[in-house]
Amino acid sequence: MVEALNKISVFFKKDFKKKFIVFVSIPLLLSTLLSIDCFLLPSYKETDHISQVYYITISNSGVGRASRSSQTVGHKYLTQKGYSFSTQKGRVIETEITLHISPIFKLVKKVTAKNRKIRVNSGMQGINLVFLIGCMLTVITSLIYILIMKEISKNARLNLIFVNLFIFILWTIVIIQFGI
Repeated sequence: MVEALNKISVFFKKDFKKKFIVFVSIPLLLSTLLSIDCFLLPSYKETDHISQVYYITISNSGVGRASRSSQTVGHKYLTQKGYSFSTQKGRVIETEITLHISPIFKLVKKVTAKNRKIRVNSGMQGINLVFLIGCMLTVITSLIYILIMKEISKNARLNLIFVNLFIFILWTIVIIQFGI
């Protein structure tokens, strides 16, 4: 692990500003494209049917208890046309739904069933949105710091590299885990 960290540090040592800007511009551009897709571009409607419902559960175990119980915290839905979304409270009983889909990444932005809006917690809703904003602010702050400072100390350079690497790894895990 230490050896890998040293290799990363040595890689960024020469031409730090250029390499760092390239390193952080890729996740920043992808996040910006995702934001534009979810919030600026108009979505299209598609009527679909729910084909499968899964319970989202978390395990509860108290101090000193040998047994564990699970608590349902939401539902994940799969549709016949291959879309997926999740809800936190309540269950969608209707099978025919209208989906509002983002044009580029095909994320479910809104769901309606019998003229009733259903609160969606997947895609760029809920914690994923907060995480996206936090990641973008961190990357933008790092870029501004890089462009403003004439000389960057070794400590600042390492902090910038590893904070942004950590953010990039977390953002990749979120994309893979939650199917964004």
